[in-house]
Amino acid sequence: MPTPPRRPRRAARVLDMVEGRCKQAFKQWLAQREESWRETVEVVAMDGFTGFKSATTEELPPTRSR
Repeated sequence: MPTPPRRPRRAARVLDMVEGRCKQAFKQWLAQREESWRETVEVVAMDGFTGFKSATTEELPPTRSR
């Protein structure tokens, strides 16, 4: 059973597909987003690759990774 959205009117969605499976590719993608966008991120659901978690921690304000 999927997790219900935190805000009923704002369902989760795929934002983009990042080419490459490395920390630097994801970190660069995050850095290219506007700071105002990055500040709105509440939850990051990702592959278990530790590079993605490191990039998220470095480029986003405190988030909850799932």
